[in-house]
Amino acid sequence: MKNGGRRAGPLRLTRGERSALQRWLRTGRTGLWVAARARAVLLRARGESVSGIAQHVGRDRKWVRHWLGRFARERLAGLADAPRSGRPAKFSPGRAA
Repeated sequence: MKNGGRRAGPLRLTRGERSALQRWLRTGRTGLWVAARARAVLLRARGESVSGIAQHVGRDRKWVRHWLGRFARERLAGLADAPRSGRPAKFSPGRAA
């Protein structure tokens, strides 16, 4: 177990972070995955265990640790989806008929 089996303390949020996370959950316009990440962070800030958070959001502990770590490094911006490459183009200029 990491940290020699010690449990990390609750996550500390600023008022602005807490307000933004709660707003993301309340509005219903936030994507489902971003909302789950926000809920995980809020639960951790209340002192919930990683296992408890995983059970609450329906994900595994590895997922919870990943997003809590990303939040710790990047704060709110870290909870957003990363840009994806998307589908490759079907047409390329080099393949003109």
